[in-house]
Formats: sequence, C-alpha cells, structure tokens
Amino acid sequence: MINLEGDIWQRWESKHQDLSANAKWPLAGLFRGHEGADFRNAAKKVLYTGKATAGPFNLETADQDYFGCNKKAFWSFARKLNSLAGGEPLELGNIAWSNLCKIGTVKGNPTDDLVEEQADLAVKTLRQEWIELRPTLVVCVAEGFQEQLIYRAFDVVQNRDDGFEALAVPGGTFWRRPAIDDMLAFLWMKHPQGKRREYIEAAETIAEGMLA
Repeated sequence: MINLEGDIWQRWESKHQDLSANAKWPLAGLFRGHEGADFRNAAKKVLYTGKATAGPFNLETADQDYFGCNKKAFWSFARKLNSLAGGEPLELGNIAWSNLCKIGTVKGNPTDDLVEEQADLAVKTLRQEWIELRPTLVVCVAEGFQEQLIYRAFDVVQNRDDGFEALAVPGGTFWRRPAIDDMLAFLWMKHPQGKRREYIEAAETIAEGMLA
C-alpha cells in the first residue's frame, strides 16, 4: 500500500464504513494504492493514477492480486513507464499506483453521487500523495472522469490558464504540464484500454521526454 503520514487511511476506513452502512452502492473494497519497497529512493519515478478499482478488492492480498499481474493495457503501459523511468524490465519498482477515487463499486466506475461523498478526502489524498511520494512525473489516465478532482488538487479553476498544454495526437489529446514551482510534472490522458497503438506510442514518447 501507499504509506501516507497522519490519519488519512483511518479517515478513509471510516468513510468506507459509513458508505457501506448506507447500502446505496455495491462498494468495492477500500483501495490504498501501492508503492514498491524502494520506490521513494528511485532516481526517477512515476505516480500512475487511474480512476477507481472495481470489484471485491482485498487489502490483505492487494500487492500480489492487483499490482502488474496481468497483460491488460493498463499494466502494459505501466511497465513501459517503469522502463522509461529506469526500472528493471520485470519489475515495477519505479512505479507507484494510485486512483482518483479510493472507494469504487463492484462493477464499473463510481457514480457522480458516490464520488461527491468522497471528493473532499480524495482531493486531500491526491495532494498528500504528490507531496510525500515526490514522483518525477504523475501520469493520470483518467481524462474525462471526475476531472474536478484534479483541478481541485491543483487548486485551480477549470477552463482557466492552469499551465496545461494540449497536444493533439492520433486518437485524442494529451494534456501536459511541466513542473511549476513546487508542483509536479503532469501528463493527463485517457485510460489506455482500447486505445490505438498510435495513441499509446505518442504517450510513451511524451512521457519519455518529461522523464529525461
């Protein structure tokens, strides 16, 4: 799991318990992300941020059951990012994995009202991950999903000049933001699942340049 200072995970546990008692949503387990044992000492490293983890996520078996364990596009791209950051090919030591929402649903992505229930805590956690993990680059593969969480974490207002540069590529648009003052370099794109090879290759090229 991603180890964060303070009581942030206790607050998430309480939130998950409260929402579970509500019985309004079929909730997945509480997701705390993952960081390799030596991630924070890596010379270059990527915080890889998705949307939400669906299904009966089990914290006790999180690492072996979820982290890089299959050939899906999400993890194929993660392995490429790890390599670009200088990591060993068969490991993901230069990658930490997180999600915008720590509480997902059994199937699909959380609904707007479920996101609203956890939004304040999600924004606080995103900021804390950036500060404590200090990644060389954040790659967020959640464009089009609850974008207000990212803007709030940056403490900027959507549609204002926030430092992002739009890069049109085959199959879509990337949003690139260089490191500004104490804010991290950031690449914002769509989830890699089902994307054209040209789109993924363009993402790899942009990430490589930002990690150089």
